[in-house]
Amino acid sequence: MREKSFLEVLEDQMREQIRSELMKELEEKFRMTRPTPIDTEAAKAGRFETWLASHVGKTVFSTEASAKRAYASQPRAKMKQEPAPTLGEEPRARALTMEELIALELLRRHSGVTIPEPFTELQLKGAWRKAALKTHPDRLADADAITQAKAAALFRELAAAYDLLQLYVKTVAA
Repeated sequence: MREKSFLEVLEDQMREQIRSELMKELEEKFRMTRPTPIDTEAAKAGRFETWLASHVGKTVFSTEASAKRAYASQPRAKMKQEPAPTLGEEPRARALTMEELIALELLRRHSGVTIPEPFTELQLKGAWRKAALKTHPDRLADADAITQAKAAALFRELAAAYDLLQLYVKTVAA
């Protein structure tokens, strides 16, 4: 087994640093947006009615409202409707694992393109192309070796992110 050169070791360290920084940021982001557990005294005591009243509001039952709901829920004769054509519609995927979230965030940051949360393969490909043009190591041919190693590390990390997300989109489509 051949030994790695200094630049290869440096590049591996940079890729690991990129991944760990993104993971920390995403963990902080999702820790802030996760729903917090119910901490009311009624919920702790296990009184569902009290909790429901405090979160939903006062519930008033009226026979008139229930009669309207019963009438509205009755089936009606419907004309046969054809489904709308879906030609050219691509399957959409949503990042589920932390690796996929990191890959998606990495592509978002370095492409400058806003990738929507349920994304398609075309949106992913467009973001990859922009990110690849911005971060390709050949654009820094005149720079020093460390700058080139940083660019190569970032480019390889972006390529790995794109491969992971592209594979995921294809498995969702199947």
